[in-house]
Amino acid sequence: MSVPKLLPLKQWRCDSCGELIEKPQDGYVEWRDRKNSAGLYMNYGFRIVHHAPHSPRAAKGGNCYYSNEERGGDLDLEAFLGYGGLIHMTSFIDAGKEFDRAYTGPSIDDLRNWTETLRRLQIPYYEEARGYFAEARRGNWDDANEVYFYVPETLKKIIVEYGS
Repeated sequence: MSVPKLLPLKQWRCDSCGELIEKPQDGYVEWRDRKNSAGLYMNYGFRIVHHAPHSPRAAKGGNCYYSNEERGGDLDLEAFLGYGGLIHMTSFIDAGKEFDRAYTGPSIDDLRNWTETLRRLQIPYYEEARGYFAEARRGNWDDANEVYFYVPETLKKIIVEYGS
């Protein structure tokens, strides 16, 4: 029987190098953007990466970031945790009626990628359990609905059942 290896909401796998981000202070959230046909910036390609000083690539002068030409925005990973993180993430969907300057809809170009990032940053055990999702869906968890599958207790059970 396995136990979770990652500390929930404190450790992540870097989307660039695949290595462990050991603590929130070592991470960064970044995204790309592009203008749509209306000339509005749309955000996509959200990912969690090592902050440059903590990147395994730093010793060779590299980092885990998108290139400057690719990156649309970024912020310390800590800013995306807890209530503050929910505020940051939901502002991409709607800044709120208090800032309704001809609201044209979410500034997200890839809602599935944004949702995956939100879950990784906000749901305990999600980061580790997601590595076992394909196997779980083929096994006992195939009948789990779209809510139950992401409940922290369920995610922990998936880690215990499929983790090695």
